[in-house]
Amino acid sequence: MNSTAVRLRWEKPKRENGVIRHYAIEYRVLGESHVTRVVLAANEIVELTVVIGNLTYYTEYSIRVQAATGEHAQHTHWGNYSDYSSVRTDESGKRCNKETVVIRAAKEISS
Repeated sequence: MNSTAVRLRWEKPKRENGVIRHYAIEYRVLGESHVTRVVLAANEIVELTVVIGNLTYYTEYSIRVQAATGEHAQHTHWGNYSDYSSVRTDESGKRCNKETVVIRAAKEISS
């Protein structure tokens, strides 16, 4: 890791309403309204861990995750968001040895 990236790990929802097909990761600079949303296919994620890069050094971010079920886009059912977790990236040029940011599961996927 470096000062412009964080490793994120999350749990599956406590109760699933079918096979999870996608995960959405939303993050924003704390206190700002602009949100970046990244949707990932569940079958392409190893151990529910991803690295979020291209962040600004020494900046605090709020991050949350959402799961979805459904075979096709028109039948996708997005569940509840996890609670927000926050993390501050390191100072510019410093090597980051911070632990992984862990996001706790939402209680269930909405139907």
